[in-house]
Amino acid sequence: MDDKLISVIVPVYNVANYIRECLDSILAQTYSSFELLLVDDGSTDGSGSICDEYKERNDRIKVFHKENGGLSSARNKGLDEARGEYICFIDSDDTIRADYLDKLYSAITTNGSDMAFCDIDAAKLTKEPLKDKLSANLSKDTAKYWLYDDRTREYVLMVVAWNKIYAKKLFDNIRYSIGKLHEDEFVIGALLNECDSVSFVPEKLYFYRENESGITSNANKMNVKHLDGVDALSERAQQALGDGESSFAAVTVKNALYKCARFYKEAVELTSKEMKRASMKKYKDVYWHYRKILSKKQQIKYMVFMICPALFIKVFNP
Repeated sequence: MDDKLISVIVPVYNVANYIRECLDSILAQTYSSFELLLVDDGSTDGSGSICDEYKERNDRIKVFHKENGGLSSARNKGLDEARGEYICFIDSDDTIRADYLDKLYSAITTNGSDMAFCDIDAAKLTKEPLKDKLSANLSKDTAKYWLYDDRTREYVLMVVAWNKIYAKKLFDNIRYSIGKLHEDEFVIGALLNECDSVSFVPEKLYFYRENESGITSNANKMNVKHLDGVDALSERAQQALGDGESSFAAVTVKNALYKCARFYKEAVELTSKEMKRASMKKYKDVYWHYRKILSKKQQIKYMVFMICPALFIKVFNP
């Protein structure tokens, strides 16, 4: 059987210092049946010219230059242009192991799954995945268990867009939300709902770079746009309720409330009045919207934060 075409989509924005290393790692893949779509999202540092340079050298590369619209806009452009039966996203400041595509393609086709994902090498992710979760093939419902606690390594591995290969059909009716941070979190619930099963490859095939100029860096920690991640959890909870998954909805609401509390705690530590106000407001919005799906005990517990946030943080360490 011939290997199917994989569309590797790389959004590019002002990464001139890293883009060559990223592209070299993709072009060094042992799996050869892929097209490489480089979406230059209005770069101003010469990144777009580097993309054009690589295109001249390799006929598998296509380059699309567009006005800056953000990461979601760039990914969506790649999805619109992709011709492959499978989709893969790589961030332009990261790299992948030479057998990355080979391993993920083998997992998704051997298991007949709709999505396959791998472990990642990242400095901030020190805790290893739980041994009892290292199953080669997960049902849709089991995969959602990886989303039960957003502080775990399992959560990160499941939620990010870029350590995966997807059947293209998953994106027939799904696109990334424009103008949102944490855009991955807005789509993972919908993607899993489209899957019958998901494969996990317990090898660190993806190398994540801690980019201190990025929006998720420590320098941007108090950007109130990070609360978009809470909105994503709220949307996921609403979707779960519509699907009759009340327990998944409740645990997702818990994650949303805890995330707000963590932002509040960090805002106090970093004396950010804006984030302190915004995180408390977001907490209240989520609590009052979803309180009826929480148990009486949970309602009382989460009410404590609105009355005395310092006590809640001390007792529950969100």
